[in-house]
Amino acid sequence: MPSPVAEDIPALIAETEAALVAGHRTEASELHSRVARALAALPGADGAAAGISSALRAQHEGQRGVLALAADDAPTAVEAFEAALKLEPALHITRANLGIAQLRAGDTEAALAALRAALGALGPLDPAAIGALDAVIDAGHGAEAQGLAEALLVEHPDVPGLIFVQGRAFAATQRFDAAARAFARVAELQPALEGAPINEARARLALGDEAGAAAVLRAALERFPDSRLVKQRLAWLLATARSDEVADGARAVELAKAVLAVNPKHPEFLTLAAAAFAASGDFQAARTHEGIAIEQLKAMSADAAPLRRPELLEAMEARLALYRTDQRWREAPPTPH
Repeated sequence: MPSPVAEDIPALIAETEAALVAGHRTEASELHSRVARALAALPGADGAAAGISSALRAQHEGQRGVLALAADDAPTAVEAFEAALKLEPALHITRANLGIAQLRAGDTEAALAALRAALGALGPLDPAAIGALDAVIDAGHGAEAQGLAEALLVEHPDVPGLIFVQGRAFAATQRFDAAARAFARVAELQPALEGAPINEARARLALGDEAGAAAVLRAALERFPDSRLVKQRLAWLLATARSDEVADGARAVELAKAVLAVNPKHPEFLTLAAAAFAASGDFQAARTHEGIAIEQLKAMSADAAPLRRPELLEAMEARLALYRTDQRWREAPPTPH
């Protein structure tokens, strides 16, 4: 008969997993610590002698690795994922997480080996595979993600999620023309995904193609007439385009007003409206809205404010100074690469 402590461990591990999935990191950490203490109290200090399965112990180690990654402790994450895989070698998501941890720890060769093995086992239709590639890009390894994605695309050339992450990898390595083509292909394969044209337009802007970006966003608005994000991106482009042929102040104001109606006090929406009014020649309204945007951003609590608040305020002040001279804001040209 298992001891009361041993009987409680599976439930605690399940609760830890649920907390991690829900994004409740503090709760997950506390639950994980309870499991660790319970295991340490058992004969052998790891639960094996008390009948705790290797699968549960591997899950516990994997959870330790996820928590360590979230805390930017790559060495501990590597140790934990390796311990989990020693117990259960067929945990492919854990192997992908090991690769991500190894990338962060600077062991690129081992990381790529782990990721190739994991992605090959998971396949491109598994959301975990796409998530792993996204994590590689977010860790600053766009070239590595690009190579991993291309290897999967050889056998699975028409998987939208895989092509999308390939587009992200191209953009991360400043191959914006290839990125634009990848996102355009995703839009063909999965027309209901609004992120595809938004990212295609972003890539075209990085290439300096304002007219092409505007055309992509206009077409996207026809497909997604209720999309706040598409309206916002198109309004900003029409308000701040360097080219007067692309700029359209009247349409920008129309779109910006629709976006501002979602939340009239949101600094980002207010500064969008200011740029649109300036593009339409209504500089008084532009000054008013930019001023309110600055006030609202300054008034936000530390928890609610964006991380880059100082930089955002500096940019807003620069735009306000320009509006005071009755000039519209024009976005800077892309940096040569």
